[in-house]
Amino acid sequence: MEVMEVEGTAGLGSGTRLMRGKDSSRILLQHLGAMSASNVGTIMGLVLGWSSAAKAVYSDPEQQELQGFAVDLEQWSWVSSLYGIGGLIGSLSVGKLVFSLGRKWVILSVGPITMAAWALHLWATSVWMLCAGRLLMGFACGACCVATPIYISEMSSPGIRGALSTYFEILLCLGILIVYTMGKFLTVYWMNVICLLFSVVHTACFVWFPDTPRWHLLHGREKAARRSLVFYRGPHYDVDDEIKLITVGIEESKATALSGWKAFSTRPARKALIITVTLMTMQQVTGVNATTFYASKLFEVSERRPPGVC
Repeated sequence: MEVMEVEGTAGLGSGTRLMRGKDSSRILLQHLGAMSASNVGTIMGLVLGWSSAAKAVYSDPEQQELQGFAVDLEQWSWVSSLYGIGGLIGSLSVGKLVFSLGRKWVILSVGPITMAAWALHLWATSVWMLCAGRLLMGFACGACCVATPIYISEMSSPGIRGALSTYFEILLCLGILIVYTMGKFLTVYWMNVICLLFSVVHTACFVWFPDTPRWHLLHGREKAARRSLVFYRGPHYDVDDEIKLITVGIEESKATALSGWKAFSTRPARKALIITVTLMTMQQVTGVNATTFYASKLFEVSERRPPGVC
């Protein structure tokens, strides 16, 4: 059986080696685990694109009659924007839950929360039910944006970590494409049903994957950490070296840990914060979310523009 050293881990001992052949399936299992966790990206894409796709459907008088209520543009602006408020609450509040409950259970909870949200949309009898659903969806999406990258980075081998991290954005874009397509051909009822089914599939698939080795070690569960590593690396993988590396990393983090804003008192931390906030601010001021939320309306307006007006 051929032995392959994982990129970036040479010199760390036998625990940094993966075997081709019998254990090559464990690389596939890491991909499947990352895809299953990143399926929340698909859900997030459905949520992001839903307001544009559904607005086009709700504008249809026949659909309004079937739904039992009409939604004007001002009300729809609330329906769309409450996603952002929910996302803010979710991303800020989930930090402690990621530590206490685990990365897995936070990601897994996105399924039931969004199921409840889609159910509110499915049986909505007023605009307020749509608003409540969007708020719940935003909360779930904000939580998954925090937990999913942590989960993938902690469960993956260094050599494929970058590749696995791309699944979230790919599936997010796929989710937007799917819901836009559904908005073209389906009623809002069936669009909500299919979106709900994506949440069901996410829950049913991801529940079988273990939490990360690092999270288990943070809580003193070495046996569970070993089981997690064996699950993702294979039964012939020597987990001892990786357990030691993770343990050393945790001890170093605890020794240098600072609470609250003190964590940004060091120059590297401030630099990282400035870069991150700047990049995210630049992304948001481009109007990417507004474009996604109102894409159908923007195309509708552009078709009615006077001749010669760009």
